[in-house]
Amino acid sequence: MAKLCHYRPALIARQLARWPMFKKTETRKVPDDAPRRTTKGIQQAKLRVDGSDVWVDLNARGRAVIVRPDWYAQLRMADGTTKTIKLCRDKQSAAGILAEKRTQQERIRAGLEFKLEETGEDFPALLERFHSVKSRRGCTGVYIAEAKALLRRSLDELGVDSMKGMLALTSKRIEAWIDSLALSNGSKTQRLIQLKALCRWLHREKLIPALPDFPTVSSQAKEQRRALTRKEVDALEKAAPWPRGLFYALAFATIARRGALLALTANDLNLADPKAPWMMLRAQHSKTKTDRQIPIPSRLAPGLKKLIKSCPAGVPLFHRLLTLNLSTRFWADLKKAKIPRKNHEGVAVIHSLRHGGTTELLSKGVSILLVQRMGGWASLRVLSKHYAHLSPVKSRKEIDSVFE
Repeated sequence: MAKLCHYRPALIARQLARWPMFKKTETRKVPDDAPRRTTKGIQQAKLRVDGSDVWVDLNARGRAVIVRPDWYAQLRMADGTTKTIKLCRDKQSAAGILAEKRTQQERIRAGLEFKLEETGEDFPALLERFHSVKSRRGCTGVYIAEAKALLRRSLDELGVDSMKGMLALTSKRIEAWIDSLALSNGSKTQRLIQLKALCRWLHREKLIPALPDFPTVSSQAKEQRRALTRKEVDALEKAAPWPRGLFYALAFATIARRGALLALTANDLNLADPKAPWMMLRAQHSKTKTDRQIPIPSRLAPGLKKLIKSCPAGVPLFHRLLTLNLSTRFWADLKKAKIPRKNHEGVAVIHSLRHGGTTELLSKGVSILLVQRMGGWASLRVLSKHYAHLSPVKSRKEIDSVFE
């Protein structure tokens, strides 16, 4: 890579010397009745070129030599072919454009960039394909409709209705759009999440060259999220209607994220052994993009079997929760179970189930490496930062007892 960067200026200079910019010329037969004149010893004729009458020079054979006003150049593509490209009328600007295009082809050839793909889809069809790819399996109805409407509203406000508009979307336009929205920080964040997802997908599909810089809209510090205790989760499971109570208990015991649990199907569960049931979190529905086999408490197996019988084939087990505002229902269930939503430790949210399950495992002495694999954390740094104080070893006396 360093060698490429070192020789690139010399390579560009050689290419410029081999393929200089030029203006396209063509010769045309001069009609017998065309006006003629001689200017500074050069014979000229008046012809109609591109809708205008202009004086053009004549060559030695008496044919008119028409020079196009735009500059052109030969560009070596990343695949080794050579292509004639049109630049612009200003020579200095044309030279700058040519240098940028040659540098881009070199980066593509070196693997630093990719060549944009061409798609024959119209923009609405492209958006439909995006939603079908990004939507979780079995997510239908209100959930998908709201996501589509939110993204469509954002694109209309940005004035984007085609791929040309997406290519012209800049960070300044996005920042100005966010500032113009008369919404709360949370609503602005949801708008940005949808737009980011679309841009990232288009980038992976090689339809846009790079991702724009998205502004940070939340200037307020997030409330500290507290961990739910085992006693609170048991009360929440009893107070919440079925199958929401089962969902809360499963999230606490498996420390799985909400999205991964909502995508669970009957094929992801193995309940054959009543003493050691387990579930598989699929990579396509996991934030970490890895398959993970998670043990399930045997006491939850009967409830899961009941849920499988009541669920249509091929549909997520918790499909009833997909069209609900789960956070609002969670807060209502907390109130019903007489569990305070806020206390001195922080506020209780759905993620508090994962947080509480991790706290319960580590405080009981479960290996932090095992907890990391269960929860799908990429490194131990997050666990060490937030949960190191939960180690069952509290003092020097306990450490000495291991070796003495």
